[in-house]
Amino acid sequence: MRSMAAAYDPPAPPRGSSRLWQLLAATGWLLSVVLLLVRYVGPLGAVSQPSPAPTVAAATHAAPIVTYPWAEATAPAACAAALGHARATLDSCEQRAQRQQQRQQRADLPLPAWVTADVLHTKLFSSSLPPVRLQPYWMRSPNPPPAAATFSVTTILTPDRLPALARLCRRWGGPISAALHWNPATAASADAAGPRDEAQLRQEVQALLGTGDCTLDVHLIVDTFPLLQLNYWRNVARLYAPTAHYVMLDVDFLPDAGLREALERDRDRWVGWLSMRRVLVLPAFELTVTAAAGAAPTADQDGDGYGSADAANPLAPYPATKPELLAAWAAGDVRVFHPEWYHGQGHTNYSHWRTATAPYQPSTYHFKWEPYVVGGPATPWCDEGFYGYGSNKCACIVEMFMAGYEFWVLPDHFVVHQPHADELALVAATDASVAARVRAREKRRARENERNFQTLRRFLDALEIKYGQPAPIVLANQNAAIRVDDPTAIVLPPAEALA
Repeated sequence: MRSMAAAYDPPAPPRGSSRLWQLLAATGWLLSVVLLLVRYVGPLGAVSQPSPAPTVAAATHAAPIVTYPWAEATAPAACAAALGHARATLDSCEQRAQRQQQRQQRADLPLPAWVTADVLHTKLFSSSLPPVRLQPYWMRSPNPPPAAATFSVTTILTPDRLPALARLCRRWGGPISAALHWNPATAASADAAGPRDEAQLRQEVQALLGTGDCTLDVHLIVDTFPLLQLNYWRNVARLYAPTAHYVMLDVDFLPDAGLREALERDRDRWVGWLSMRRVLVLPAFELTVTAAAGAAPTADQDGDGYGSADAANPLAPYPATKPELLAAWAAGDVRVFHPEWYHGQGHTNYSHWRTATAPYQPSTYHFKWEPYVVGGPATPWCDEGFYGYGSNKCACIVEMFMAGYEFWVLPDHFVVHQPHADELALVAATDASVAARVRAREKRRARENERNFQTLRRFLDALEIKYGQPAPIVLANQNAAIRVDDPTAIVLPPAEALA
């Protein structure tokens, strides 16, 4: 029987063969030797290391299984390290490719050189009232948001609401994109609350950024119009948010303490969900005025009437969890937000929410419903043709409805409104000038509300053409209707169980 070495001897070249054949034969012999080394010696990198004697493992096979201790000890670790390095390299390559693609997309925009950022803003926000000075990222937190963040709060405010933004920052704890409106004309008036000039405004915002309670981007909007352009502000906050998925809040509303963690913990589920023409609804509540007054607003650390007299816990009056809220609700310290206007929040179905354990769809919809929602990158933007008080936020919601979006109410999460200082002063009736100012404001708001209601009717007609769907029926006196059984409320089909 030929030996194993002999079996790999190169065959003798045929008589009269060329020199090329001899070279090929020699190459085949060398390859045979390499195969022997790989099979019986091990990886080439380990040949120079002293190897323990092989052992024979017990087995039921006819032939024994030969194992090498050095290979058992080093191969898994080496493979794991190599696999980890390969994955990290692949991830970094994918991230670089994504960034390069984004840069290329921006570079490929066919915009002429004269289209500056200011010019682009006039087109993006063409429905707003010019002239407006928009300064994105006017002030920013020193640290960027966490790379893993998927959801941001988008909010709007005026300078007198900065203390409310500080509390929102503390409660949310994550990235916030805030559109801050500054009107130099009203700031200089004698009865104006808040900073008197832009330098003082910058100081107050800088103090808020210094707390480090959240990652905050502040976008400054400067104009001198007496009418507030709230939907324009909302779109600015959303456009410059650090994430595509957002929680749309007015600065006066505080979410429950666990909302951000719940969204981020199940981000894959919610991101997938929001990609299917759905939005998540947060039931809205408010402190009763007597409960807010009982929180000692005159001793409030911020002096704005929102917070707690307890300096160590400025969020003390506001429920942090659903059990806390239900207890405060039962005690009369909390109620549904603006219960006198049923259509504003009533279609959220609060009686069902009390005991709900899974997300659910409301059974009815009305075009004046204006819940606070969690949306995604494809969610329709807010129409900017509304100026002043009334119908602006419900215009955001009604377009979602007309575009075919489903509304799903989160069973364990909510927002709570922070009462305004002038409302507390009105109830306390200690300052006649404040009471007169509040009454004048309400008259002005009534006029603005009626004008925006007519704008909403025209907006619904436009949505009917845009989406090819019949718009909700609007009665002539709809703006004043508060009936629960309003004939124009739409009964929604029963929803399937949440996946």
